[in-house]
Amino acid sequence: MKTAERTGVWPMALLVVTISAGFGTVARAEPGGGASAFGAMSCRADGSPMARADAHLPAKPLAQARQSSAVHKVQKAAQVTRNDRADVTFEVRPATGGAVEVSGRSGELQVKKTVQANGDTVLELSTPTDSVRFTVTGQATSVARGGTTVELSRAASSSDGPNRIRRLLADSAAMLRFRGVNAALIDAEDRSPASLAFIASDAVAGMLTGDVGAPRRIARFMAAPGLSKVRRAAMVIDCFTLMEQRMADAWTDYVGCVASVLGISYWQDLCAYRWVLQTESYWFSFIGCSGFNF
Repeated sequence: MKTAERTGVWPMALLVVTISAGFGTVARAEPGGGASAFGAMSCRADGSPMARADAHLPAKPLAQARQSSAVHKVQKAAQVTRNDRADVTFEVRPATGGAVEVSGRSGELQVKKTVQANGDTVLELSTPTDSVRFTVTGQATSVARGGTTVELSRAASSSDGPNRIRRLLADSAAMLRFRGVNAALIDAEDRSPASLAFIASDAVAGMLTGDVGAPRRIARFMAAPGLSKVRRAAMVIDCFTLMEQRMADAWTDYVGCVASVLGISYWQDLCAYRWVLQTESYWFSFIGCSGFNF
């Protein structure tokens, strides 16, 4: 009878040792880490019960799993649109810090623009042989290309900065291609959100490259629907209509600002930059109002 009991126990003991080895642990007489936190009980080698402290999974793999989960969070899909006439494909998506990112590709040109709620923007243009980055804030405009950076402070009324920037961008293939894309978007009357984001930046690109009429021309284009005498009857004002009305208000402010400083190019540029910041902020508000699939 004793012999039969022992032959029944040994296979079970081997099974327990095998399972323990599968978790990288070996049954021993003294206690290990702390499975008591899980309310689990273990056994000594002699079969008496005791609380085990090492029944949990190793901490390092769990930490790595948490890090992996954090890194591989599900990202919201971008809103993708296409304008065949300008040969550009747009993507709009949320960016870090609550900003909105608009990117686009047209042939070899790649564009990425980041817009903050207050209207501050960063625009990056790149081709295989050229790259330009310009930043517009309420305090300054800076342009970087080929390791050279030029900054235009709003407080400096006399500076050779504008001339230096024009020389810096004179042979920029990326800037030339970007302005060509925007000209095609305007010709196509494309007023989609992504297109308007590109066109607003073309006003700054025009100022930086010596096209002094660019801000006025583009401001007028973006305000046109809001200035129209035609109004949809019995329709609730939606997010896009509200943005168009604000664009029209920004145009009115810009025209009044320029008229008050006629003949002073520095102050006219400040009027244009104020319009840019207003427009970018209104565009950002539209994205937040509409949700835009975010």
